[in-house]
Amino acid sequence: MVCILKPEGGDKLMYFDKNLENIGLKIVKENGNWDDIKAEKDLQEIIRVINEIKSNINISLYIKESIDLKERLRREYPEIQQMYEIISNIPFNSTGNIQMKNSIENQIMEELKMDYFGILAGVLKKHSVIKNIESFITSVW
Repeated sequence: MVCILKPEGGDKLMYFDKNLENIGLKIVKENGNWDDIKAEKDLQEIIRVINEIKSNINISLYIKESIDLKERLRREYPEIQQMYEIISNIPFNSTGNIQMKNSIENQIMEELKMDYFGILAGVLKKHSVIKNIESFITSVW
């Protein structure tokens, strides 16, 4: 999966390891501890809100809901902020910037995708699948 973010200097595409994503999803589905159950519910909530924004029905309600969700997730999952710090410090792999369609809806959906991967990174670290968040990121363009 790809996230498009807008740090200083232009948009960046961030690619994540699909195999590690699948491992993280398997952990939250099969593991019974409270943190993993909570992570699974939060991942489902992110997907639900993204799909509701895409549907363009009652968009203002879902934008407000997504902002509240993002704020809560960032308080509860420090890995999300760490991912933003990482992308800000990684140089571009290309000379051209990616230009994302500039709308609040697109920006929120991309930030929710980043939150999704931040949660999975935390799960993977907690279960010693990865040592650091950077190993979950395959490339940044």
